Amino acid sequence: MSYPSFKVFYTGLLCLSIAFLSTGAAAEQRVITVDEGTNIAAAVSPDGQKIAMDLQGTLWVLPIAGGEAQALTDSLGDVRQPVWSPDGQRIAFQSYRSGMWDLWVIDSDGENLLALTQGPYDDREPHWSPDGKQLVFSSDRSGNYDIWRIDVASEVVTQLTDDPADDYGPAWSTDGARIAFVAKRKSAPGVYTLDVGTKAQSLVHQSKNCLLYTSDAADDLLCV
Repeated sequence: MSYPSFKVFYTGLLCLSIAFLSTGAAAEQRVITVDEGTNIAAAVSPDGQKIAMDLQGTLWVLPIAGGEAQALTDSLGDVRQPVWSPDGQRIAFQSYRSGMWDLWVIDSDGENLLALTQGPYDDREPHWSPDGKQLVFSSDRSGNYDIWRIDVASEVVTQLTDDPADDYGPAWSTDGARIAFVAKRKSAPGVYTLDVGTKAQSLVHQSKNCLLYTSDAADDLLCV
């Protein structure tokens, strides 16, 4: 299925000039400048050549230097939080297409859209393992938000944390040995890491104001 295309020129992730391209005899071009947004997420491809972003509920891919963007999904799925697989061939994201937040994957060319999770739960904030075989995510399927893991091939899910407080925003370290996440634990809120092998958890940064974080290297965590 094809979706409308547009030209994108930008000086920052939230400073876009968008020219929507119409087709047909009465074709028109409309330029819309977007200089701010709410809950917009963007991710750079592993080769540094493309950006995947969610805009108005649609997943788009565009050249990092600007230019024409391709819509990979329609506007009905409320797509959020795209993240590239390590090989750059697939993009995972959360979508409200079924009436709950579920995890989905799609090829980077827009083919093979697939739901990985379904049911009366919120599954969100996916992050790929370094080998591209698993996703870690947050879910309320245990009663509150904990950290879970899913094998992409078998779609088998495994619970990794079980604290009564909410755990969310997980990210794998680049060596695959640890998973970092944000926890709202009353005794010590902040950023934690979980040892994938032993399941031991460690508080690495205590803060009541952690909203989310990035993990770009095994020993590089940023709480913002």
